[in-house]
Amino acid sequence: MSSKPDISVIVTVYNQAFPSVILTLDSIVRQKNVDFEIVIADDCSRHDYAAELEEYFSAQSFDGYTYVRHDTNYKTVGNLLHALDHCRGRYVKEIGTGDALFDEHVLHDIVRFCNDRGVEIGFGSMRQYNNEGESLAVGEYNAPKNAHSYESESHKELFRHQLSLADWIPAPAQFYTTQRYKQLLDRLYNEFGVRYCEDFTATIALEEQTIPYLDRPLIWYEFGVGISTTGGKESVRRLYRDHESFYQTELKLHPNSSFYKSALRAFKLRKFIAVDTPFYSFFQNRLANQYQKEQDGNVVANDMLLSCLRAKNEVEA
Repeated sequence: MSSKPDISVIVTVYNQAFPSVILTLDSIVRQKNVDFEIVIADDCSRHDYAAELEEYFSAQSFDGYTYVRHDTNYKTVGNLLHALDHCRGRYVKEIGTGDALFDEHVLHDIVRFCNDRGVEIGFGSMRQYNNEGESLAVGEYNAPKNAHSYESESHKELFRHQLSLADWIPAPAQFYTTQRYKQLLDRLYNEFGVRYCEDFTATIALEEQTIPYLDRPLIWYEFGVGISTTGGKESVRRLYRDHESFYQTELKLHPNSSFYKSALRAFKLRKFIAVDTPFYSFFQNRLANQYQKEQDGNVVANDMLLSCLRAKNEVEA
């Protein structure tokens, strides 16, 4: 690993089963026509994956990886921020354990897109999958709902859209220059006090600059396993504490703005429904349905997803 790679891929890990780690790693080591490295950021998991990772990468004849095991739980944003100290690539792509890069050319296409357009931050689309038992379901995941507008509308209007409707750019779809990602994550963690909702990294950037859209799927997103979709009441409270901290900070930065006051009031109503009423599941499912489409033949499990699932199953066996 003497020369610097084009792109670093941060794999976030926290107490997931190792077969799920393998699924994600398998999608990365299959990447073609690009120089990349892998940084596995373990946020103080109960189990140390070092031996299993060494065995896996040795079998793959791949040595371009770094395993960063924290002895303190920094939460999602802090985990990413500390992992960036180990990234040598000009660009960086985050991916969570259980997710997979969409195909073998994702990293190549991100690097080319950034180089061709001078991009500091961008995003693509996602496809979702759920694999329970012997059943595999796949479909679209259309977030944000106005993705194509990011090529035509002003970034300030898009920022207001995000805050008003909570129509964020999902973190798994985002990519950055490493330098810009450090700046934004540091601000998100230390100024905004956000610990889990790394989606907001793009939001605070959008207030200042355009975020171009790479119109192709980047990620197979494992739907139904994250804290936003399966967490208990305390997980919901953690997420909403992050959201409240984000909205409150924006209002402090713009104390005389009626827009930020209105956005905070709308958020507090959503928080009340989620935390203080029994209707959270209903509204969460309704929101999810806005982003998802049932499998209709337009989305199929491609070779990448099937290969990664086989790799996962082999480890489980």
